[in-house]
Amino acid sequence: GETEVNVDEHSVQLAAHETLKIEKNASITSINFPKKQHKSCYVIELIQR
Repeated sequence: GETEVNVDEHSVQLAAHETLKIEKNASITSINFPKKQHKSCYVIELIQR
């Protein structure tokens, strides 16, 4: 099924810039983002539509 993920777009872009390059064809991307955040790791699902 489809998954709805509500995330701050700026946070996604910042995390991507910090850790990896997110390609447009990526469906699921794991991002490690330990920089002064409440959680040490975010798992962000990018659904191509």
